Amino acid sequence: MRFFVINLIVFTFLVSAAGTVHAATPFIVCDPTPATGSGLSDCDFDDLVQLAQNIINWLVVFSTALAGVVFAYAGFTLLTSGGSEDKMKKAKTMLTKTAIGFIIVLGAWLLISTIIKALLKNDPGFFLLS
Repeated sequence: MRFFVINLIVFTFLVSAAGTVHAATPFIVCDPTPATGSGLSDCDFDDLVQLAQNIINWLVVFSTALAGVVFAYAGFTLLTSGGSEDKMKKAKTMLTKTAIGFIIVLGAWLLISTIIKALLKNDPGFFLLS
């Protein structure tokens, strides 16, 4: 029971932190309704690219929280294995696969973020992270 309560507190903290990081940044950054009299909306290609970047950033934050929970669970499983080879092997495999998957997610985010920053024309700086 104590394990469940501790994981619930950690998960709640991670999810609330992920929500507060991106709460100030809405996904859609332009007004899709037509401007008065013109019949055209003020959305352009940069807004579409910014929407993609906002969604990708949210997914990276979510995967970070999820990886943290899986690391905690695998660590707990490893610590409470009681010398059982099967449980230890399962926990080590879980830790390894989670670490590899998280590195792949971060590498993909870095690549896509660099490409997106190159596509935006009003980007304040190429190497500045947003």
